[in-house]
Amino acid sequence: VKRQFYSDSITLMKERTYLNDTLLHGYAKAFFENGQLSAYTEFDRGKKNGRETYYYRDGVIRSEGWNIHGSRDSVWSWYDSVGRVVEEGRYDLGVHCGERRKYHRGARVYLNECYCFLPTSDGLYEYHSKFDSLGNRVFEDGHGDPVIIIKSTTFPKYRAHESFVVRI
Repeated sequence: VKRQFYSDSITLMKERTYLNDTLLHGYAKAFFENGQLSAYTEFDRGKKNGRETYYYRDGVIRSEGWNIHGSRDSVWSWYDSVGRVVEEGRYDLGVHCGERRKYHRGARVYLNECYCFLPTSDGLYEYHSKFDSLGNRVFEDGHGDPVIIIKSTTFPKYRAHESFVVRI
């Protein structure tokens, strides 16, 4: 474990664990000057792998999600300063896929986006749409069937699902 302190030499700024004393492995923590945790990230052999969480100065979670092999890979959530969800989006190995929802004051969805990717598209969206809080489609771009089945074959042992359906 390596630690770095603020100029007062008492307050912890960073704490990280390493493999062979050089490669980030385990976890990394960062702290605000008030001593409160500002970030927590898990690593495996130098790449983000596992939970990643960011905090406000008072300890309320700012954002959270999971990584695999250095890329976002789960539902990621962002929160306001009192802990209400303001945005959610799903990632698959770093690529935004599926729904992304933005909330107004943690309650009603005011923007719902849908991104549909196919494994062969190399990260370019096949279909993208946005909806208002009443469910009316306000934007549409791309091509594809309104119901798209997305198969995930990369790193199958990490997948909780083999495929999922995005309904538009």
